[in-house]
Amino acid sequence: MIGAALERAKLAPERIDEVFMGNVLPVHALEAQNLKRGVVALCIGGGEATAIAIERVVRG
Repeated sequence: MIGAALERAKLAPERIDEVFMGNVLPVHALEAQNLKRGVVALCIGGGEATAIAIERVVRG
């Protein structure tokens, strides 16, 4: 599932800093660890799942 999300987003796995599972606040987690990119994966039951690649934009 995570690999498919990365492929659809055209992101190379080595460009991802962190993978988050479950009910976390991914942007806050990226900020807390000073990371830029992450993937969030959620199991929604019955063999279904969804994933999203996120990138934190740092200005300044």
